[in-house]
Amino acid sequence: MKHPWQVWSLFGLCLAMVLPGMVWLTYRAIQLDRAEALAQQHADLEETIGSALWQMDTELTRLLAVEIARPASFYRSLPAAADTGKAATQLATARPVPPSPYVHLHFELRPDGTWSSPQCSQSQSDDIARKDDAPQQSVRGSQDRLDDLAQSVGYDDLIGRLPRQNLEADWLAQNVPSRNTGLLALQNKVFQNTFDLPEFRQQLDVGQLEATEGDPDGPLQQQAVTGANPYLQARNQRIQQRRSNELQNRDEALQAAAQQAFVDNYLNTAQIGPPASEVLGVSQPLWVGQRLLLARRVETGGETVIQGCWLDWPKIKAALLERIEPILPGADLEPVLDPRQVRFSRVLATLPVQLIAPDAVPSLHSWSSMEGGESASLEGYRGTLPFFSQPLRVSLWVAWGFFALATLALAVLLRGVVTLSERRAAFVSAVTHELRTPLTTFRMYAEMLAEGMVVDEGQRNVYLQTLKAEADRLTHLVENVLQYARLERNSQSKRRETIRLNDLLERIEPRLRERAEQAEMTIVIEADAAQRQIQIATDPAAIEQILFNLVDNACKYARASDDRRIHCRVEADTRAVRIEVRDHGPGISRADTRRLFQPFSKSAQAAANSAPGVGLGLALSRRLASQLDGRLTVSRGNEPGASFTLRLPRSA
Repeated sequence: MKHPWQVWSLFGLCLAMVLPGMVWLTYRAIQLDRAEALAQQHADLEETIGSALWQMDTELTRLLAVEIARPASFYRSLPAAADTGKAATQLATARPVPPSPYVHLHFELRPDGTWSSPQCSQSQSDDIARKDDAPQQSVRGSQDRLDDLAQSVGYDDLIGRLPRQNLEADWLAQNVPSRNTGLLALQNKVFQNTFDLPEFRQQLDVGQLEATEGDPDGPLQQQAVTGANPYLQARNQRIQQRRSNELQNRDEALQAAAQQAFVDNYLNTAQIGPPASEVLGVSQPLWVGQRLLLARRVETGGETVIQGCWLDWPKIKAALLERIEPILPGADLEPVLDPRQVRFSRVLATLPVQLIAPDAVPSLHSWSSMEGGESASLEGYRGTLPFFSQPLRVSLWVAWGFFALATLALAVLLRGVVTLSERRAAFVSAVTHELRTPLTTFRMYAEMLAEGMVVDEGQRNVYLQTLKAEADRLTHLVENVLQYARLERNSQSKRRETIRLNDLLERIEPRLRERAEQAEMTIVIEADAAQRQIQIATDPAAIEQILFNLVDNACKYARASDDRRIHCRVEADTRAVRIEVRDHGPGISRADTRRLFQPFSKSAQAAANSAPGVGLGLALSRRLASQLDGRLTVSRGNEPGASFTLRLPRSA
């Protein structure tokens, strides 16, 4: 390309094509990493919820198993008895297990709408109630609750909501004596919960529970596995299957505990025993308004009565939430009033209640807050979700680092190529100009001498001296170009020889004086006898070329000065020798100093306006000095003119 802006435009276009791709890949990597992290967070939350459900169902199993296993006689009010001792004995045998503090009262409802409760003492049995340590205030409170139930629900409404399944008539007779309950949980249900209802069971069968409209877990689950790897998708499927199995296991644990309680109760009250005419139904927890009841059918005396208890839900809820507070803070429990809207992953196996747990919805912070390894908190849940994981962070930093380094390296390379191209173009122009002038002189003087046009012997000598000076000028130019080319190819000789400084100066001085005399200037060598005896290990030819380039520059730029001396001063210390070349010309500006040692830094126009040359001498001199383990520097002191210092190490 002819113009540098075309190269940079093409570079910018390529960068504009690659950079959006890198940004998109970074965004996708972070998105996939966050999807994976969210899936992991969701799985961890579900594990915690599963543990909380097990703990709550375990606590409720202890409560409900006792209530489910109570005999039918427990729920009946004590009849009036003339003999207090007889009534007390009947009361004691009817209540093998004391009432639970989580139960408001027990009740029995007959088809004619008659409500009764063993906690509500009749006027005839007040003395018995007092002997049973039941304060009058408690009895009156139980009566008020019984009246409240009687006004809130009727027999027909309640009986229609209870399961029709009955316990097998002979299962107690077969298992009570032997305490054999090992297979009862699989063969004989004594309890039915929400997920046993047809509406709920249908959802489990078709596997649509998690996708139920309004279920927050559905969209979250979809979000968690979007873009996640197959391992996490398979893991989520296993979690779904495990949820179903855990629910069944919790239900079976409750069934086994309730049946064992049946056996224990009837063994403890063997003198009473269940009448042959009594058929107990399967117990069912249900909600009546804001009241949580545990009820069952009981067929006795040719009629079907309803027996059950009113559970103290606020107290039960507080105890359960306190139990799971360490592992699931901020959780809540709410009644399941519509089985079709129940959340499968949150339902209890013991009560028609579901757990309300905080959803794993991330609240992100800025990128800067992630640099220290912080993480964004999840609203309502104490778990955390990182902005992106540490391995991805390292990978992205490495990828972007290499991309930046590659871009920078390419930019530096292009800049070097463009700069080199410009300098070489300037060099070709300057060399052409430098070659044209002496060649023109050669041709003109040669023609004049060849045709005998110069007859004066003195004039002929002047022409011959001019031709010799131009030949030296061309030789110096060619030597510099060839020497720089050898340095570029790293083919410069590494030879060294130990030489006294006096011998080196005597070897170089004639050529330097000749060049100064051509410019009508004078070389002044400033070195005392002790300095001249110093020995250095160097390449004399390279030193000669360096000093000649410095003197040649002084002759070019300081030839118009009043003081036409060129000082070559030697200084030495214990480690190095310094040779300073200084003229009394106009000096070097600060702007020119920056590009003074750059190769090909002078164009033909600059050479024509200042002094002839191609801008290669100083660059070559610095390279030669560096190859000799020395250093060439320029100083801008208070003295007029330009000053260059060549520093060379002394020989050991």
